Amino acid sequence: MLCKASLEDNDSSTSALSMASASARSVRSAIQAAPSPKRLTAGDASTAAGVKVEEAERALAELAARAGGALEVTTSGELVYAFKDDFEEQLLARDSDAQRVAQQEEFLEFAEKAVRTAFGASLLVSLLVVYVAIAAASSTERDERRRERGGGFGFGGGFGFNIFDVFYYTSPRPGVRRVYADGEQEDEMNFLESIFSFVFGDGNPNDGIEDEQWRLVGTLLKEQQGAVVAEQVAPLMLEPVDATQGEDFMLEVLCRFGGTPEYDEITNRIVYTFKAAQVTAQLSSLESETWGTTSGGRGGGGGVLQEQLVQFSKAPAAQRALVVMLGLANIVGVGILGAKLGDPLVVRAMARDASGAGLLDSVKALMPLLSAYAVSFFAIPFGRNALNQRRNAEIDQRNASRLRAASAVKGNSPSLQKGLEAASRRKAKRTLRDSDVTFRSDRSVTDQLARDEAADFDRRLRGDADQTTLR
Repeated sequence: MLCKASLEDNDSSTSALSMASASARSVRSAIQAAPSPKRLTAGDASTAAGVKVEEAERALAELAARAGGALEVTTSGELVYAFKDDFEEQLLARDSDAQRVAQQEEFLEFAEKAVRTAFGASLLVSLLVVYVAIAAASSTERDERRRERGGGFGFGGGFGFNIFDVFYYTSPRPGVRRVYADGEQEDEMNFLESIFSFVFGDGNPNDGIEDEQWRLVGTLLKEQQGAVVAEQVAPLMLEPVDATQGEDFMLEVLCRFGGTPEYDEITNRIVYTFKAAQVTAQLSSLESETWGTTSGGRGGGGGVLQEQLVQFSKAPAAQRALVVMLGLANIVGVGILGAKLGDPLVVRAMARDASGAGLLDSVKALMPLLSAYAVSFFAIPFGRNALNQRRNAEIDQRNASRLRAASAVKGNSPSLQKGLEAASRRKAKRTLRDSDVTFRSDRSVTDQLARDEAADFDRRLRGDADQTTLR
């Protein structure tokens, strides 16, 4: 009743799914990842996307309407949603809402890159302002001292280092990509982005981990043909759990995937069955290989949800070193400039002409901002690093707890073995094939009735022939 009430509340709060909703996006990804032919039941989409069965069914109906999909009804009354192999192209071509979502995602990606680049450029602007002001103040100071001494030699020459040379030495060359341990490639960040990365980091690497949790649980239910015990699910929970101490965590799993707890009198164990995971329209025998797997071990459920540690920065080491050097140059420059502005001789000399007085006033007005930027440039990463160390310690503890839970599934616990035996007796899998379909929404009703009558006539002929043979 609790699951039913929560679903009714959800239905009343959201009458229809939006293409921008998390459920629709997850189901959309599941359709894209599904092997050809792309035929899915609500249970297929629910377990693949990690969303509630009711949400999966609504999303399938909406996506089928928007992408030109078809609804199939089998002889047993099951609903199957059929999509073309070019589902994504069909969706974008037909649906303005999907186009808008795609454009928004592109804009957000561009805006994020622009913000990171702008922040990096602010360091170079700060350096330019600080050292131009220092040069002007130093020149004025030399002139004033020479005037007081009655003449002298001026300082010639200029800076031999061009601060903008950092772009040549640190910007990635065209076509340069970083390859991570998991094989995923990503464009290497440029120098300006690495400045932002050094100060603020690169976001939460575990963003979307809850969605991943439910996708793994859904895949496990498919692999185990809709019958599991709590120990198999425990390694996939975001918050580490000990199934031997209680199985309360399975309540949310039951609600999400429409499961039922069943007491096995032979083993005195509770087995959790999920009817939606036992009916599939996916015909591939290699489904677990082509559509995701939890890497199940003996007894199944060997998959483990693992959180990634928070890195200080994803910028290359050479770029981080140069960022530190420029940050130090900036904070030292701000200190020197502050000392210059506090020198009565410099202030008196700059105040003698209008241009010098204007520069003096401008630099004084900017000094609080320049000082705050220079200090925070190192204070923020220092505090962030301390916070990351604490977070990573907690992540290590949670990962270790899940690994222990996964090891327990591969153990020889008598209670677990009894539970797995009870679950194996309740496993079932029924595949809905084209021959089971009695109606398709994209075909003429007249043609389908004629086809059904012809098929029924053929069956009768075969039946009469069989009876004649028996006689």
